[in-house]
Amino acid sequence: MELGEPDVSGRRSPVPMKGSEYDLKCDFVISAIGQDIELGSMTAEGQLKATRQNAIVASKESFETSIPGVFAGGDAITGPAVAIDAIAHGRMAAESIDDFLRTGKMEPRQKEFLSKKDSFGEIAESEFLPMAKIEKERMPELPVRERIQSLVEVETGFTEEQVFNETSRCLECGCSAYFDCALRKYATDFGVDLTKFLGDVRRLKIDKSHPLISLDPNKCISCGRCVRTCSEIVKVSALGFVYRGFKSVVKPSMEKRLLQTSCISCGNCIAACPTGAITEKLPFRKPGPWDSRNVESICSFCSLGCNMSYKVFYDHCFTVANVDETSHNKGYLCSKGRFGYRYMIDKDRLLTPIIKKKGGHRNATWDEAIDYAAQRLDAIIKAYGPESVAVFGSPRMTNEELYLLQKFVRAGLKTNNIGSFTNLLNGVEQDSLDDMFGVTVSTTTMDDLHKANVVLVINADISEENLIAELKVKSAQKRGSYLVTVNSSETALNKFADLWINSKRGTNTALLNMICKALIDRGLGDIDFIESRTEGFEELKMSVSNLDMGAVSETTGVEDEKIVQLCNLLASPDKNVIVMYNIDSLWEKSCDDLKAIGNLMMLTGRIGKPGNGIVILRDYANSQGLLDMGVDAKYLPGNIRFRDTARIKKLGTKWGVDLKSVFKPVDIKADMENDKIKALIIFGEDPLNEPSNLRFTGNADFLLVVDNFVTATAMEADVVLPASVPVETSGSYTACDRMVQTFAKVFEPKTGMENWQIICKLAGKLNIPLTFGSVNDIAEQIKEDNPAYRNIAPGTSWGKALFEKKFMTGNGKGKFSAAMIEALPVNLEKKPYLFTENYYNMKIKSKLAE
Repeated sequence: MELGEPDVSGRRSPVPMKGSEYDLKCDFVISAIGQDIELGSMTAEGQLKATRQNAIVASKESFETSIPGVFAGGDAITGPAVAIDAIAHGRMAAESIDDFLRTGKMEPRQKEFLSKKDSFGEIAESEFLPMAKIEKERMPELPVRERIQSLVEVETGFTEEQVFNETSRCLECGCSAYFDCALRKYATDFGVDLTKFLGDVRRLKIDKSHPLISLDPNKCISCGRCVRTCSEIVKVSALGFVYRGFKSVVKPSMEKRLLQTSCISCGNCIAACPTGAITEKLPFRKPGPWDSRNVESICSFCSLGCNMSYKVFYDHCFTVANVDETSHNKGYLCSKGRFGYRYMIDKDRLLTPIIKKKGGHRNATWDEAIDYAAQRLDAIIKAYGPESVAVFGSPRMTNEELYLLQKFVRAGLKTNNIGSFTNLLNGVEQDSLDDMFGVTVSTTTMDDLHKANVVLVINADISEENLIAELKVKSAQKRGSYLVTVNSSETALNKFADLWINSKRGTNTALLNMICKALIDRGLGDIDFIESRTEGFEELKMSVSNLDMGAVSETTGVEDEKIVQLCNLLASPDKNVIVMYNIDSLWEKSCDDLKAIGNLMMLTGRIGKPGNGIVILRDYANSQGLLDMGVDAKYLPGNIRFRDTARIKKLGTKWGVDLKSVFKPVDIKADMENDKIKALIIFGEDPLNEPSNLRFTGNADFLLVVDNFVTATAMEADVVLPASVPVETSGSYTACDRMVQTFAKVFEPKTGMENWQIICKLAGKLNIPLTFGSVNDIAEQIKEDNPAYRNIAPGTSWGKALFEKKFMTGNGKGKFSAAMIEALPVNLEKKPYLFTENYYNMKIKSKLAE
């Protein structure tokens, strides 16, 4: 339209602009001019009832009209009203129609219980004081001079920043626990009338000082579930009842802020709370409430393999929730399991391949990046041979990814340069029990803890490293187990220990050897077990024969009485004993601690018996699977070692490769330092987070990194490929006690490719035949190549009866081994070479420490 010529009064009326008409193809045209409802003859015979204002009469509960099976809502029944009313009517009517179509009749709909603040009185202005007042964003407009010269849209639209500013002005309406609140559900089920329960109202301050957890005592129903969880299960007692009678409320003791208490930020109180009194501070711009679906999965952090659930709101919009008590972790999670998922939704996550040429980085397509990587690798192999390439995998990759990676290296690249920087650079020994037991793995499971009379925790700060293991230990102690801790540090678990052996760092081998000697001298070894199932006992006796209690007490700093007390505990053949040892922890460790533990457990006949054995804890989700799949230069899949020539030949025949010429001892660390490694492929690890490690990677001609973020290592890489995260991955993890658990991906990868597909595609470009169509195909081949993984029931350990009748050695007997005493710790501190670990430490742990 445009303004026409002035009329006699001088006014100009709008008239159609010539040539401005256009056609719009539609299936329906709905006129929105005017608000009158025209029912025509629909009410003529009295079937459809209407009011004098011509509005349709319909049930307020079901929206069914006087004609059965006909429903109406919105302005048609109310007359002119706001759009949101019509939208609400549409949803409720749709639910009624669904009921009608399924049952053929219309039952009265149950009224949903809703609790609103204003039901308890007028909302005071003081409640809005903590909320910042943000000015309304003004829509940018074209300058007047430009407007009068064209028909271009005057309003140019908000910028992204303005959109976020404007939406953040909205006060959060609705409890974030709306869809999960048990109180609301039960009140709806029982038809509670809120007006019957109105009375005095307490208005309490909300504690939002904690970076992860929000406490709103106004929504607390004083059920005490969080208090009992915190005090009886976690045994932290950060929460309790404050005051008595009507004033009673759940709060941190002395009414402190949660951050000022002993809270360990495990978040199990969130899962225990049936209302919105304790909620997670979600890492989104708005806290919801949002409806969600739960997808059960496995925690991707430490080696306990805890069951958890992804609470999915939308595509790649999710949080983590506890599962029910039927899981092996009884539904509990630690801080990493509950809040560590946040790296997967971080805005800085890498989603596009990157190529570095002429010193600069630029984005690339998948094909371009992988083609370039393959060309560079091929040229290096042709120039220097396959031994010039080394490949590293993360202990948080799945079994399927790790198996495929090592097969790509050995069967494809024809080299044995495969490993993990996490183990290699920290000097974590993987083979301590290989000669003694035939394999270095846990000899019992975590679920056997409840059968133990004595639990010995050595070289492990499980409160910090494996919290759910600590909860299992506390649960066993509650049922009568005697807890012994052996460490030099004042750890949280020491407060609960029945006996704390406070040995000096690096002296535990001497302590354990002394206990072995004391038991031998007193004739308290299990002679039947030693004679029938072991060898080398005389060598053990000889190796400890010169030990003296006084000298060991001085070396270890442990009083004679404590050593004797521990000897007496272990001497009784009627007591079941489980030793928990963290192989990845370096603070307390001396080089032969695990061997000394192996000697002690064989000496007392506590291998292969229910309620007895060793649990070798690990720091990462698939540290055990990494070895089982052969991502270590010492092992092929199935724990095949260099001396197993028949098994090497058999596997090589299956793969169509001369594995004997490929699978041979290598020293990757020395080769990197001596510039023999010209190309590096690194999956999910960040060795250059420690700048001194540049001596290992800096002289390589080509570096390919596959990771979720642009890490310090990625910054030095020639090609960076974006890795998929656990919610975009299917596969399995093997826990520290050999329990194998599978999980399915929740979303399709944002990057467009899963990790196993990256390996296959790179292999294809190098003419290496890795023709797998799915994760299930890889899993089937794992079962073929690794007999231990065949016929495992979901959530059970491979080798369920491992060590029950024989050891994994050549002759089936355990072998005692002299444990060398070196009163020096292995290392001061273990370095995390995984970005996920550093992310948690930087983004979450640091906030808690502030």
